[in-house]
Amino acid sequence: MKKTLIPPLVGFLLIGILPVINWTPQSLQWAPNSEHARFVNLASAAVPVEQSDTVLAAFGRGDYQALEDQFGAILRERKKRSDGHSFLSKAYDELTYDPDVRYSMEQRLVRLEDWLRSNPSSHFANAMIGSFYVTYAWDARGGGFGDTVSETNYRLFKERLLKARSYLENAYLADPSDPIVPSALVKVSMGLGDDFAEMEKQFQRAIQADVLEYCPYKAKLTYLMPKWHGSQELMLSFARKTARDAPSNSLAPLILAQAHWEIYERSADKKMYFRQPEVWDEVKSVYSLICKRFSGVKERHNWFARAAYLAGDFETAREQMAFVEKDWSQRVWGNFADFSRAKAEILGK
Repeated sequence: MKKTLIPPLVGFLLIGILPVINWTPQSLQWAPNSEHARFVNLASAAVPVEQSDTVLAAFGRGDYQALEDQFGAILRERKKRSDGHSFLSKAYDELTYDPDVRYSMEQRLVRLEDWLRSNPSSHFANAMIGSFYVTYAWDARGGGFGDTVSETNYRLFKERLLKARSYLENAYLADPSDPIVPSALVKVSMGLGDDFAEMEKQFQRAIQADVLEYCPYKAKLTYLMPKWHGSQELMLSFARKTARDAPSNSLAPLILAQAHWEIYERSADKKMYFRQPEVWDEVKSVYSLICKRFSGVKERHNWFARAAYLAGDFETAREQMAFVEKDWSQRVWGNFADFSRAKAEILGK
């Protein structure tokens, strides 16, 4: 088994419509600097739901027809949130990750199985239980090095990923227009150690379904990380091409900054990494673009400020601190003392 480390989430990052809830489930530890899922209020979907109704609320009631209607409407509309993420991906997150922790993993599985029994051919029932099994697999594995995972847990990890693949492939056959399903299959390929061709097949399925969906780009980037099945060269090549070729309204260029953060975390000389002109030019360009394209996301301004601070570009760091104000991010800075120290240095106090 390859020795790999899934670092804590530091970023897969969002401002939800409902109050933000801090949560970092181990099963989401795909890569550093990813953006957390948040609650998704579906009142704006093209279905008649109450203002306070959410996917999770319908799930709790066991109202599977409401779930089918809500997810169907969101998929058809393909709307993106103001932060660049899709309403579809956030709805999946709400149901399969349950940030409110209303249900245990086992309780969710029982409900998902009940949904599938009620409609075995349902795209969304298969998609949801498949996505859940991806999360459930990482829950068994944990976030340590491969050689720290017990044989029992590693067996559960593989068994659950294989179940995830089966359900997700059924979902894809039922409706290939849903980009979240093949995105999840990229993660399955990563966990099972599939070759590049299998991963790439799923990635292409996802972007053919919706080139503006961020999830497949993030999933492929993680697959290509050196700690998984790639290298720095492959990871950066993919990220640079994505940033160069992404549509003008896409969040996808952000993965180039995330690729550099991944290298930084593994760097033997962290002090100098962002001070390399070619590195800082790329990172600054990406954050400038994304923060302008999707304004108001405080966490990204935090990342931009920290990168500028590490690069020694205090002018840019001061500009970004003005956006951050008091909304510092623990995922970015680690703790308030480190944030305060950096801020004082940036502002010359």
